[in-house]
Formats: sequence, structure tokens, C-alpha cells
Amino acid sequence: MGLFSGIENAENFKSGRFIEPGKYTLKVTAITLVDSKKERGRKFFVVEAEVVKTNNEAYREGDAVTWMVDVTPKLVDGKQEISPTAAANCSQFACAVLDCSPKEVNESVMDKLLGPEQPASGVLVSADAFVIQTKAGNDFTKVQWAALPSAN
Repeated sequence: MGLFSGIENAENFKSGRFIEPGKYTLKVTAITLVDSKKERGRKFFVVEAEVVKTNNEAYREGDAVTWMVDVTPKLVDGKQEISPTAAANCSQFACAVLDCSPKEVNESVMDKLLGPEQPASGVLVSADAFVIQTKAGNDFTKVQWAALPSAN
């Protein structure tokens, strides 16, 4: 049995570094919904992207970055729902990649973005990342997404 015996069964992780404060132009490479490996039942909406341009000197063109939103559903009035903040963050991202209004983003649109066709793959978006304080007093990197103006 060699050093790499069984490597064909290893799980591949495509994620890059988390987005740190700065302004970015990113190319979306994948959007997925993943289960936490640490906490059973916890789910994350994950955006993987490639840096096209940034003012953050710690990143270079071509670097892989990851943005995650905790979308673990909670029981609210007898039905499973994600938090309003998580829904707003995911909706803002969807609006950026689709260049649409929040009213146009619904469950069907989100399912399509997460589907095997990956319609957002290759789309360029603007991301403005900055640190905010959570209610608990912890630092948190907030990302505001926007569509890039078309070149037409």
C-alpha cells in the first residue's frame, strides 16, 4: 500500500480564501449549497469566485475566493425558514449576478442558480467588503454585491 493509496476517493475542495475588506471585481466560478462538516443540520450558501481586480494588496488576479452565508433553516410559525439577514444577503448576490431587482428573485431563481447548469458561472460582479461589528461585538466581514455596468 503506497503513500497515496485511496487518493481517488479523496474529497476535493475548491474553496479559496475568504473575501477580506476591499473592493473587487470577481468572476463567479460556482454556487453551491453545502452541509457543514462540523455541525449536523447546518447549511451554507457558498459562492466561489476568481479575483479579476481588487484594491486589496493581499490578493492577486486569478486568486480563488469564497463567500459563505449560513442558511440553516429554523422553525418559524410552523415552517422552516432561513434568517431574514441570510435571505437578504443571498438575494443581493442573486441580483448582482442576474442584474435584476430583488422582487425578481424567488425560490425558483435560487434553485436555478444552484443547479447543475450553473448559469452564473463566468459572470463578473462587483463586491465591496468591509468590517462591521455584530450584536455580540465581534468583527464580521460584510460583502455588498452589485452588478457591473454592461459594456454595451
